[in-house]
Amino acid sequence: MDIEETVTTEYETFESDTTASKIKGLFEDTGNKSVVVEGNSGYEGVVTRRRLIASHVDPNEKAGSLAGDPPRVGRREDVREVARLMVESDFKVLPVEEGKEIIGVVTAYDLLRDVNSQLGVLDVDDVYTKDLISISPDTSVGRIINILRENGISRVPVVDGRLVGIVSLYDILGFSVRKETPDKGGGGTGEKRGDSGGDHGGFGPRHGDVDKMLDIPAENVMNSPVETTTPDESLEDATARMLERDFSSLIVVEGDSPVGIITQTDILRALTWDEERRMDVQISNVEFLEPMTREDVSAMLEGVADKYADMQVLHAHVHLKRHKENLRGNPLILARVVLYTNKGQFVVKGEGYGPRHALRLACDKLERRVLSTKNVSRKDRDAERLFKDLGL
Repeated sequence: MDIEETVTTEYETFESDTTASKIKGLFEDTGNKSVVVEGNSGYEGVVTRRRLIASHVDPNEKAGSLAGDPPRVGRREDVREVARLMVESDFKVLPVEEGKEIIGVVTAYDLLRDVNSQLGVLDVDDVYTKDLISISPDTSVGRIINILRENGISRVPVVDGRLVGIVSLYDILGFSVRKETPDKGGGGTGEKRGDSGGDHGGFGPRHGDVDKMLDIPAENVMNSPVETTTPDESLEDATARMLERDFSSLIVVEGDSPVGIITQTDILRALTWDEERRMDVQISNVEFLEPMTREDVSAMLEGVADKYADMQVLHAHVHLKRHKENLRGNPLILARVVLYTNKGQFVVKGEGYGPRHALRLACDKLERRVLSTKNVSRKDRDAERLFKDLGL
């Protein structure tokens, strides 16, 4: 199945000299997650909501310098390949080109909407992230921003003995915009592609004490109640609710206890799973992998899996984060490895100088984690079911 019917020509665009504050205002006004930037020569890139929140962005910084360059796809690209590119690039909108011209975009929302009827073969338990990071109601906004940035996530549940709320990048964005005063000069530069046009005004400089704003507790900005799911709900039903209510995630609960989270990225990753009996490895921020190769990473992970004959690895995801610190020319790298197996999900982190050192430390932890749970009884699932044809 290709994406031809999923491509849309309706998307928000901004000129390259538009300020970050005006784009932030658009995100708050419309709920959009990204915008396309165009200059004198046409398409320049994409600015995401995450980029504006996860980094220290000057309100006057220009869109051209904020724009990232996500992978481009053709309108006949396979759904699985598009899902893989979204996961590995961490962009939920990809430009669609024909020749050298951008003719539209494909979004994660539209992609999941079009394939959702084919997801009934899986349950939430097959794909959700069990490595749940949570905060308490009194965690400050400043600390939440650091948690989101350090872990490469976009939302975090609030737990006070039980699940009481959730804070996302969008909540923080909305909160920060409310602390700004509309720019009375007007002259918004945004435009809506497609039938429904519209020009969006911007926001002026923040007034008030930024430090005090960052000290505000999570309970003042969180959303509550929280939409939840259970491990045994079908992935099709869970995804349908996410799409219908425009949620990017659901918290997975057992009884009253939160045990994990399922996001659009988790579902996209499931779309990439292959029928073949081989390890499927995806790497986010693959540019930080050099001088290693994807084959090197697969060999390291397979070395762990091969030690346990009764464990079949279905899928592996590696997320790399590079810090500014260096040692003899090698950057400090954080490697987060998630291994999906017929014996459960294993999540480990390793931090070292250079990708090989970081991944070796992660694999050492992975071996110990697998060994410690090897004899733990749990419900086995038929591995074949995970590799059934998704009808794509």
